[in-house]
Amino acid sequence: MANTAHFGRRSSKSWMRSSTGCRTKPAKPLPGTLKGVHHEHDPGYYPTAARTGRRNRHHRPARLQHPPVRVWRALTEPDLIRRWMASRDTMTRCEVDLRPGGSFLYEWPEFFFSGPILVVDAPHRMVHVEHFNGDTSSGPTVTTDLVARATGTRMTMTMRYADAEARAAAIELGFTDGLDEVFGRLEALTIAE
Repeated sequence: MANTAHFGRRSSKSWMRSSTGCRTKPAKPLPGTLKGVHHEHDPGYYPTAARTGRRNRHHRPARLQHPPVRVWRALTEPDLIRRWMASRDTMTRCEVDLRPGGSFLYEWPEFFFSGPILVVDAPHRMVHVEHFNGDTSSGPTVTTDLVARATGTRMTMTMRYADAEARAAAIELGFTDGLDEVFGRLEALTIAE
């Protein structure tokens, strides 16, 4: 018979299952990484897939110093998007039709991302589908949630792929590698009222 001993109460949020299924108590996050942005390399970051078994998702939280209204503007206004997503020299086009049924286009000389915008609940939630180089047969549905905190905003970005294989392919191609750098630039961005 398997050992059924539990460490702490079952409903306690301070205890989590590790990727091996063992219950562990999470370490405290490292303070101030990337000016307050916390990511998968921090001990306090737990990807949704490891926690829930949803292997088709990539979950990325970040803590930003700006209030939700300013973060929302940075995520939705083309002039601000250009400043944090890429330097002005490399992004050739940035268009956003911010409404359900609208679309977006982020273009660089060698590639582009585009897709439909499904949900707009300013300044709390946006859901869009992200196609790479116009390939509408694949691409994640991206949900971005903004929650006000005393010190700014907790931004959570969840990319839901068709299946675990599509998620693994996106990671292998490096689509998730640049998020740490991009979130760092977003945190450093000065956003006027």
